[in-house]
Amino acid sequence: MEKHIIIGNLFSMASMTLIMVGGLVKTKSRFILIQMIHNMLSVISGVFLLAPTAAITASTSCIRDYITYREKMTFRISAIISGVTVIMSIIYNRTELFGYLPLIAMIPYAFLIAKADDIQTKFLTIYTMILWCIYDFGTKNYVGSLFDVITITTCINGIMQLKESERIKANRLAEMLADII
Repeated sequence: MEKHIIIGNLFSMASMTLIMVGGLVKTKSRFILIQMIHNMLSVISGVFLLAPTAAITASTSCIRDYITYREKMTFRISAIISGVTVIMSIIYNRTELFGYLPLIAMIPYAFLIAKADDIQTKFLTIYTMILWCIYDFGTKNYVGSLFDVITITTCINGIMQLKESERIKANRLAEMLADII
């Protein structure tokens, strides 16, 4: 295996370890913070794996995530960031339609993440990870593909934990109301 692919996969492993752990955190703000670091490492991985659309998408996602984390994201800002990503991806994409998978993953995420609650954030992550899994495998980012699948699994687990927590809170409220009545 070529040296640049090995190095790209090592950066991908560090990046994907973070996003996998992010699937388990309960709050959106912590998840976004983890995702910013994940995207920084993904830029480096994309460069080594000769995957320019991945590097472009990850770099503009860093900006988007920072603005979202600061709770300053607006539709207009999201549209500008997405527009820059689309233009740069069209210019630098070398893998025809396949190269647009990161873009297809990013655009809905970019417009929905600012308004998403904790559970919706996990569903958005599952959607993006499915598309990234396909792209990662195609760009020889085998570590990334494996971690994409693991991240999907941890997000599903996180959703089930949040739903269980909501159910327990609802039951406690019902018990309190029953005691009052």
